[in-house]
Amino acid sequence: MPELNLGPFALERPIGRGAMAEVWKGRHRERGIDVAVKVMTGNRDRFDTRVKSLFNEIRAAASLDHPGIAWVLDYGIVPPEMEKLTGGHILADSPYLVME
Repeated sequence: MPELNLGPFALERPIGRGAMAEVWKGRHRERGIDVAVKVMTGNRDRFDTRVKSLFNEIRAAASLDHPGIAWVLDYGIVPPEMEKLTGGHILADSPYLVME
């Protein structure tokens, strides 16, 4: 599989999957920091309600400061080339969240 990048983060492999997203082990390419990247999955037709849910999660997590809560490092939208590189496994325009 070709190298999969979302911004400065390289996706290494999926490590978990839930009802609305898949979590990948990732790494900040320049800093070498391990991260978890949560990418929304599923049918694009259902993204509207799921996007709101994920962005609510991002806002809530980003506002918290506690040793037991992972920091939000970045978030964004999957670019079209990612869908091509993954053969449609990760859909273009899917929101993603990067956590420590």
